[in-house]
Amino acid sequence: MTNTSELPRNTGQAVRFGCNEMVLGFIERIVSRYPSAKYVFTGGNGERIMEQLMINETFDPDLVLKGAKLLGDERILMS
Repeated sequence: MTNTSELPRNTGQAVRFGCNEMVLGFIERIVSRYPSAKYVFTGGNGERIMEQLMINETFDPDLVLKGAKLLGDERILMS
């Protein structure tokens, strides 16, 4: 199921479709409540979500890894 306007044809597709719609709805709701906030999308689906919502925000696929490295570096300096 590549076209998000297609209805799912089986249970697996329906679950994926429903989860995707839930995420999109949640993000739309947050962005509408806080329109002046800056948003950073990360992870494997970040770019796809931004495309589906047609919004132009920051995408950083490695944000979590960058944070983990900062914490690790900080611990090394403290020891």
